[in-house]
Amino acid sequence: MSSPSTTYTHEIRLYPLGNFFFGGENYSDSTRKAFYYQTSLDVPQQTSLMGLIRYQLLLQNNLLPIPKSGSNINVVQLIGSESFDPGVRGSQVFGAIQKISPLYLINQNKSHHHFLQTVSKWEDNGLKTHEIPSLTMDSSIRVKTSTGGEVVQEDLSLLKGYSPKLGTSRNWLNTVTGKQVSNDDFYQEVDEQIGIYKTDTLSYRKTDDREGFFKMQYKRLKEGSSFAFFLSLSEYQSCKLESQPMVIFGKERSAFRMEVLPYPDKAPVEEVNLNKLEGGETLCLLSPARVEMEKVQHIAQFILGQEISFRCMKTRVQGGYNYYGNPRKKWKKGTVPNQPTMSGRYNLLDAGSILFLRSGVSSSDIISTLQDLTFETIGYNHYTLLNSSTR
Repeated sequence: MSSPSTTYTHEIRLYPLGNFFFGGENYSDSTRKAFYYQTSLDVPQQTSLMGLIRYQLLLQNNLLPIPKSGSNINVVQLIGSESFDPGVRGSQVFGAIQKISPLYLINQNKSHHHFLQTVSKWEDNGLKTHEIPSLTMDSSIRVKTSTGGEVVQEDLSLLKGYSPKLGTSRNWLNTVTGKQVSNDDFYQEVDEQIGIYKTDTLSYRKTDDREGFFKMQYKRLKEGSSFAFFLSLSEYQSCKLESQPMVIFGKERSAFRMEVLPYPDKAPVEEVNLNKLEGGETLCLLSPARVEMEKVQHIAQFILGQEISFRCMKTRVQGGYNYYGNPRKKWKKGTVPNQPTMSGRYNLLDAGSILFLRSGVSSSDIISTLQDLTFETIGYNHYTLLNSSTR
């Protein structure tokens, strides 16, 4: 759910045409060099989805390349004057793009149902909702000695078998049946790729073989699976957005087929009635969320999830320049004014995190805790209540 719920206009489906790679931060701030070993994320970030739509709108409406001189009014009205900036408080304007939804997975072999991210079933780990008030957050393994001198380990952790190092595993929740399926049902194993870059990936300068060595772990969806999200697009000058046989999306020029479908409806599970809270409900984040943890602890007696680090590149619309190269942290005298810069760093509560709500929590408490207009516009900070069939 976002506040308020949105009626979308299009569904975008992305079918990988092979292996793909979604990057996060894969270079060192101190050395300005890329890490030699990189592993793709399972899913693209919401900022990447927004970037894809902004680029396709410009491309399909014949607004690329942006002219060096003259007015950019058509470009700004179509995609806005700047990319997503987490430092802005309040809603950003992205031209004809009003809002995008969180990411889903679709499997054609499962009746085209949409699947959203969640953590593995907590009941499988011995965690029962009614037991939470009597449990503590002690996750250690205590050692006790029996009368016979034998050392016995007693696992007193809240989640049986939980490893802080590995974190929580991801499952996917069927939005129709409420059943969970594992990550393995959508992804297949891919061998690591090893090679040598002859050119530095950040500065585009030649490098020697030792500096250019890399090892990369790509991802691949099983046949019949695709990524999907929903888009709310205004009718500004009847802007054109159509299906494409191939779009380049993600790191390493990953190729996808993009299908654009009309969808004049709300996204699955986003319509949430918070006015009938009885106490003890469970809430699931459909996407990563920027929140203040003190406020979250006020509405939730227990949180099953983890935090992730987030920052993104920021760009502005200006004709005659591209966005390739090493992003700068700050503007420097004499540099191109629209050259990418990095945003500040934020800790987000990850998609799929489960919040066990306290008794007496009101709908206004939930909305004020999870609402962030800046992030909601591009699909972050969305959530839903889980009913008994999805637990």
